[in-house]
Amino acid sequence: MIDRLPTVAAVREAPPAVLAVALAELDLGSVEGMSAEHAEVVAVATQVVASWVHGIQAVAVDRFAECVTDQMDAHAADLMAARNAQRAGVEARGGVWRGDTGAIGLPEPEQVAASMLAPEFRVSPRTMRTTLSRARRLVCLLPETHDRAVAGLLEPWRVNGVVVASQGVGVEHLTEFEARLYATDVASLPKPRLVERARRAALKADPDGAAVAVRRALTRRSLSVAPGESVGLMRWTADIPDELSARVFAAVDALAQEYLTADAHTRAHGDARATRSVGAARVDALGDLVMGSATVETVVELVVPVDAGSAPLVTRPNPRMAAEELVGGPRAGPSRVVVDLILGQNTTETLAAGQLERELGQSLGGWLEIESNPFLTQHGARVWFIPGTVQAPGAASILPEQVIALLADADTRVRVRREDPGAADGSLERRRTYRPGKALAARVRSRDVHCRFPGCSVPATRCHLDHVVAFPTGETEEANLNALCPAHHGFKHHAGWSVSMTPDGACTWTAPDGRTHTTTPGSRRDNAA
Repeated sequence: MIDRLPTVAAVREAPPAVLAVALAELDLGSVEGMSAEHAEVVAVATQVVASWVHGIQAVAVDRFAECVTDQMDAHAADLMAARNAQRAGVEARGGVWRGDTGAIGLPEPEQVAASMLAPEFRVSPRTMRTTLSRARRLVCLLPETHDRAVAGLLEPWRVNGVVVASQGVGVEHLTEFEARLYATDVASLPKPRLVERARRAALKADPDGAAVAVRRALTRRSLSVAPGESVGLMRWTADIPDELSARVFAAVDALAQEYLTADAHTRAHGDARATRSVGAARVDALGDLVMGSATVETVVELVVPVDAGSAPLVTRPNPRMAAEELVGGPRAGPSRVVVDLILGQNTTETLAAGQLERELGQSLGGWLEIESNPFLTQHGARVWFIPGTVQAPGAASILPEQVIALLADADTRVRVRREDPGAADGSLERRRTYRPGKALAARVRSRDVHCRFPGCSVPATRCHLDHVVAFPTGETEEANLNALCPAHHGFKHHAGWSVSMTPDGACTWTAPDGRTHTTTPGSRRDNAA
């Protein structure tokens, strides 16, 4: 490759398909031994090829969605004809048609296509739908942008920036939008400057559409939270109206500057620990501003295994007793941290788990896996400890000392939930009616955590409970129920998908083309250290 394309300039002039063939001839060993100049040539060539592949992928995704739409339209027509025939028969006999009452609606064709591709792309159906919508807009409505992508001149992140900037432009104005955008060379513009230019082009090409897009965007303001890149941090993602954002950030930044001034004063007096960054000070300021005007209740759930024939005991030790005193010395390294269940004032008391549930049973909170410490039997009771960092849904990683602080807080509410080994086979509760009871529904949602369709993360609390084997052939029991969001509930009925479930809750989904995808239930044990 280096003999034919010795410089970056030569790479820029070569067709992407030629670069792909040249790259295929390389092996890792030859790349690892290259000079800086030759390594740069290969790096640039791979980026050009990646841009070309992204353009081709967009066409394939658009074509797949088109085929699925045709199939769904035909299915919808057949379904409507069958329902009309049923309705005519009922009314001919003098009856009243109620067949559409409570029926699961047909999912949108684009949603079906996205959910079929999502497991193959290893993303959520929601993310795949965004990808699919942007690919279709690129291929069908932005020919100049797509041509530049296929030519390797626009990288995927810059292409997406242009596509998003064009979303407020009416179809009849998109030709003008691209003409304005590419009136001057954009090859060297980084994404932020390219997006800025694309937004200006959109405003000039369709000012009325841009105004409508702004008003529509205000209705889509949102705030979400997800695990961050570093363990122990959560990432907040917000779309906030400009004016509100300016005021909120001004308040946060002003308080953060006060904290930084106080830190500087503390360091001047010899305390080198006061070294917050500007970003850290803003996070602390945001937390203080929010918590200063809100009341938040913390509920800690202790999950304990239930052995056949005996109930576990939970100890409430004297809060003044140190962890080392309880275990008779350090235990198996720092990850073994004893939790003092401080539920009273200077008392040591042992309660059966069931009794503690009756005393302190509250709504479901964070997940904690607690195990028994056999070294504590010398104190006349079993004490529970956290063996390491806890992975809690919605709260990322919680250190053992943070758990101890929560349990030591007088405002923290505690619930004990027993993990029954027999629960997986559904033997705890069966109902002869279609609708599951409150306790059974809670167990299924607790087991599944989120929608059981591949890749979907809609919380189980917002899902339907679906019979895997239709009622009454399939019983209303835990082993035959799973959580499905409204959209993916429709997939099972109308989009050609089928599902089976094992007694331990593993679901195997079969797509219309015969491919299978397996999802497993969420687990309190999996979420614990």
